Amino acid sequence: EDNSLVFFGSDKKGKEIWAQTTLTHVIEKNGETINLVAIDSDITKLKQAEKEIEEQRDKLAISNATKNKFFRIIAHDLRNPMSTLAGSTNIIFNDFEEYDKEQTKAFIGELNRLSQTTFNLLENLLDWSTSQMGEIKFSPKHLNIKSLTEENLELIDRKVDTKNIELKTNLKDHCAAFADEDMVKTIIRNLLSNAVKFTPENGTIEITCGAINDDYLKYSVKDTGVGIKQEDQKKLFRIDAHHTTPGLSNEKGSGLGLILCKEFIEKNGGEIKIISDPQKGTTIEFTLKRKSF
Repeated sequence: EDNSLVFFGSDKKGKEIWAQTTLTHVIEKNGETINLVAIDSDITKLKQAEKEIEEQRDKLAISNATKNKFFRIIAHDLRNPMSTLAGSTNIIFNDFEEYDKEQTKAFIGELNRLSQTTFNLLENLLDWSTSQMGEIKFSPKHLNIKSLTEENLELIDRKVDTKNIELKTNLKDHCAAFADEDMVKTIIRNLLSNAVKFTPENGTIEITCGAINDDYLKYSVKDTGVGIKQEDQKKLFRIDAHHTTPGLSNEKGSGLGLILCKEFIEKNGGEIKIISDPQKGTTIEFTLKRKSF
């Protein structure tokens, strides 16, 4: 009977190796073992090959999940709102005289909200596609995060007013970062859009930015929305886990925004964190470098 043992260690030169020791029993006619023969084999190359195969399998799984998510967004998340826009504008165009001023204004308001949501999705889709192809430019520079936030707040002003959301900002004047401007704009846009989507009427959104130390700043978006279950929080940043929650006005989500945020934040040397309880709201915070180092 042979027994094999696998070991991981280092040789005399400090090189990491895998070894397999096979023990063979030398047995007499009466069945008693009189000796053991040990044969050592270097299986480092075999283990390296197994590791490469496993890594390729993981990459293939992620690639397939990425492809599936891309086509799902095209087929559903992008197609459906475009279909609604086309159908609704057709109704207004053909039956314009049948609606009074208030009805027409309400129609246009809904279409405006839908078009903004769809445009945001399209921007995310294009950013993500470019990132996946490895063609996205990374050009970090010194940024005024306060002004970038104020710029993005203008995009959600109407939604905030419509839902009567109280918006609190605590943005320090020295809230500056060393990062890629387009990526940071995408991060802030998505976090603010999500906060409005999941915050009920008369709720509150609080935006805070300030230095942690000489090297990093922390940016947080806190809302009093529906919150996220603990088991679902882990799925939000995974491309292979399709998890989306409709907004309080039944806005559809692609699940792409936070994945993109995480990718861009890490690209800029920061980290993202979610703190949330169902029905109590959500805080999403991330860090960015304050200077080049």
